[in-house]
Amino acid sequence: MLALLGLAVALAAALNGPGAAGVHAREPMALAVVECRTGAELAAAIADADVGTALIPNDISMTAEDWAPHASPVRLERNLTVLGAREEVGSWPALDLGYVKAKVVLCAGCALNFSRVVLVRSRGAPPVQPGDDRRCAGRVLRMHRRGGGGGGGDCAAAIV
Repeated sequence: MLALLGLAVALAAALNGPGAAGVHAREPMALAVVECRTGAELAAAIADADVGTALIPNDISMTAEDWAPHASPVRLERNLTVLGAREEVGSWPALDLGYVKAKVVLCAGCALNFSRVVLVRSRGAPPVQPGDDRRCAGRVLRMHRRGGGGGGGDCAAAIV
């Protein structure tokens, strides 16, 4: 388990690069890695300014009630990575967002990265249409694949 957390910290450092020019994002190594097994734990990790990586070891379903303890929308003023605990593509955990909308606002120069997770029920619109309903308006979601061709890389999303 410690090796897995060490890997998560190293991946978080690689994924959460420095903020945009003029923005003073917190150093990724100064932020905590938190294991999240439920939707409520993931919402708490997103709301916690000391968390840089939310490690997802199992499938999670989120509901609006998971966000109830937090001011809505949560202002994300740091880079945050939601990271699946398993590397093998076929074993990535599913993150069912339950069509919950407008719970996170990204501040300038900050990114919300999804890596090694399968996003389910993330949008009410057809998935071929661009956009992202999980956050409030004002930023763009960019999906990209890390690593080489051949299916060995992992997919991530960054809101820029």
